[in-house]
Amino acid sequence: MRIPQVQSGRVWRVLWPVALLAVLLAGGARLSSRAADEEWRVAQPPYAFEAVRDRVSHPDYRVEWWSYHGRLTAKDGRTFGYQLKFIRVGVNFKPENPSRWAVRDLYVTQLAVTDVNGQQFRHAERINRAGVSWAGAEAERFHLWNEDWDATENATGEQVLRALADDCGLELTLASGGEPISHGADGVVQKGVLPVNATHFYSQTRLPTRGAITFNQQQFEVSGTSWLDHEFGTTFLENGQRGWDQLALQLDDGTDLLLYQSRNDDSPHGLESFATLTADSGNTSLAAEEFTLTPLTQWNSPASGAQYPVMWRAQSPGQNLDLTIRAVVAEQELRAGETTGLTVWSGLVEVSGTRQGRAVRGWGWLEMTGYAGGEMLLAN
Repeated sequence: MRIPQVQSGRVWRVLWPVALLAVLLAGGARLSSRAADEEWRVAQPPYAFEAVRDRVSHPDYRVEWWSYHGRLTAKDGRTFGYQLKFIRVGVNFKPENPSRWAVRDLYVTQLAVTDVNGQQFRHAERINRAGVSWAGAEAERFHLWNEDWDATENATGEQVLRALADDCGLELTLASGGEPISHGADGVVQKGVLPVNATHFYSQTRLPTRGAITFNQQQFEVSGTSWLDHEFGTTFLENGQRGWDQLALQLDDGTDLLLYQSRNDDSPHGLESFATLTADSGNTSLAAEEFTLTPLTQWNSPASGAQYPVMWRAQSPGQNLDLTIRAVVAEQELRAGETTGLTVWSGLVEVSGTRQGRAVRGWGWLEMTGYAGGEMLLAN
């Protein structure tokens, strides 16, 4: 992997998409379910996921993202966490202007690497439009790209991720991880009271991973496990919803657990919260009242002023589950000033506790939004 030079000619290509996305994020132009948006397809049940078919882009929906994250270990025992997230935001379902410069979609890509041993975190971001091939997501075959950052499929069906910034990067190959784990009921996750505020959402967990991580211009050969979340829909959040906390956890007894908590004006654990537990017996869906997420320890960001819970307790009496989740590095705040303008916490965590009366340990990924203010991207 080479370290690229900064491209000065790229500046003008970035400034206008940032300005346009800022307008989309403004309170007066929030992504909505009004009649003007009826061309965009709405997530509706039933929907059965297929790994190969649904890995590609779904351009009929207004918002879509592919979020890869994982825990990787170098030969010398050094541990890294990583995230590579491709986001597509629809601007105009069918632009009247036939020019290839017309904007139908904007593409945001976020890269982050955590050096656990060195207690350091690095991240980078890009935003581009699709029409002139600076970025895109294909619907016929699996190919996501934002300039020279990309996710593709090789001849054997493995997913290949490539992204390199000035002080962090990755080149990874992810082997197959089995069938998708569907979240919600009948392939639909309800994100609000209105039926239209919903998504199709699946995960692929325990993807065997090998390749290279670059950190502070040093390259490390690594191996480990990755997790993919793929979600698409048109409208998501509603007025009064401030953000969410999402945990993707892997336990050493083979259990996978996704916990999503919606934080609302009137409740830190809204009715839209849900969880999916995957074990040998299959998938179990948990409603909001069947689990709790309790913040334990806070970290104050000196950069944004936001206060994040970096230690949590997750409990589900019905599943005989009691876990403590702790950030491996407190500073894993992703400040997306050059793309969405939003600031989130997104990073590697370690897990300990009990399940079915037995001690368990593991790792996971925690994403927290809405703590630093700013309009949420997927608001209705």
